[in-house]
Formats: sequence, structure tokens, C-alpha cells
Amino acid sequence: CSEAESDDDGDGVYNTIDGPDGIYKDDATQSADSDGDGYGDNINGTDGDSCPEIHGTSSEDRRGCKDTDGDGYSDPGSGWGLSDGADAWETEDTQWSDFDEDGYYDNYDNTAWTATRESDWPGKYVVGARFGDKCPLNASDSAYPDPGCPVKQGSILDYGNMMLIVIVFLVVSGIIGLVVAIGMKQKKPKKRKSAGRSQQSLAGESAMSAESLEPPNVEIEGVVGDDGFEWLEWPEQSDIWWFRDDSGYWSQWE
Repeated sequence: CSEAESDDDGDGVYNTIDGPDGIYKDDATQSADSDGDGYGDNINGTDGDSCPEIHGTSSEDRRGCKDTDGDGYSDPGSGWGLSDGADAWETEDTQWSDFDEDGYYDNYDNTAWTATRESDWPGKYVVGARFGDKCPLNASDSAYPDPGCPVKQGSILDYGNMMLIVIVFLVVSGIIGLVVAIGMKQKKPKKRKSAGRSQQSLAGESAMSAESLEPPNVEIEGVVGDDGFEWLEWPEQSDIWWFRDDSGYWSQWE
């Protein structure tokens, strides 16, 4: 018989039409691949397609179904969920399982965790694995001190004490800074000769006449400096500066 009239596997389908391009002519368990994804329509046959009408590439949990991230695990769908083995994170190719369903996934990227893991734990070392779970059998949404692990009471206390110390330090530093700022603001220039001293006293301390060292009239306005005081170089007393504060009286600057 010709090839078109032969049936090598005895499944009742001629060789030339036994699967696409006759690929199943020697496999009696398969005779068609309707979606062309390489998995035969007979789910119970060799490499049977779990989704015979949908072109898919999944191969781990089930064959021939949609696998968005290409990690081998099929996207969850109607009648097939995480408990059946569907991809727990269908858009991330470094993760596909979350055994304890706490939002941290079983694969990990920290080699230091290997020593603490049992051989039968779910997940494996995957370079670049995102949101790995250090404790894949114990559900916990905490990231401190270890992601996916139950929070240790001692760790909470240590963290709380550290935060308390930081807060106290910031408060004390703020108070000290405020006190220093107020002190500098209120610091007054040292007076050499006050406006209230007698002309006789002024004459004894300077070669200038008593009359020339009289302070300016209180009604005269000076220039306000950055320190908040009024300053005045009295024209009749060259190179001698006067200042006055909230008291309203002029004093000679030393």
C-alpha cells in the first residue's frame, strides 16, 4: 500500500493524516493536534494536551495551556487553581509557587538561606527570584526581620528601642539647638561707656572733651543691623559708633 493508504500504528488513521504532517503515524495514542502546540488532543495519550483547543506552552503542572510568563506553569483559570498547581504569579517568570499563600513566594535568590532550608520545602534557588519567602511553610506577611517569617518578639522590642533612642536624640538635639539660637539672639554687645555716665567720668577716660562724648539724641534714628540693634556713627564723634536696643537709649560700642 502507498503511504496514504498505510496505518503503521494501527489506530485507524492513515499515516499522512495521523497528526500534523503525519507526526503521530507511529503513536497509536495520538492522531491529532488541533491547536498546533505540539501536544496531542488525547489528554490520556503521549504528551496529552490539557487544553486541546488553546495553543499553550505550559509543561509543568499541565501541558499545552496558556503560560503568560513562560515559566512552564499554566495560568490559573476556570477549574484549575493554585491548589492544583497553577502559577501563583502568572506574570513573573522567577516565581510560580506560594505554598503558604502569604504573598511571599517559594523560590529564593539568597544563597545564605540554603543552609536553613529542608530538602522537602517547596521552591528552589533561582537567580533574581523576587519576593522570596525564607519560611515557605509558615504564613506571615511581615518583611522584618526575614520576609515571610513570623515576627520574633525580641526583634520587635529591639526595633522599638532603636526607634525610641532615635526619637529622643532628635528631640534633645532640637531643644539644644533652640536654646542656642535664642541665646545668640538675645546676646548684647559689650558696653564700653554707658549713656548714663557723667561727663566728668568720660573726660577722665578720654582725651576728648566731655561734651564730644555725649550720646546722640534719643530721637535720632540709626540703621538697624542684622543683630536687631540700631547703629549710628555720630558725625561729631568720628570713628565712634553708638548702638541702642529696646531700652531706647544710646550706648557707646567698644
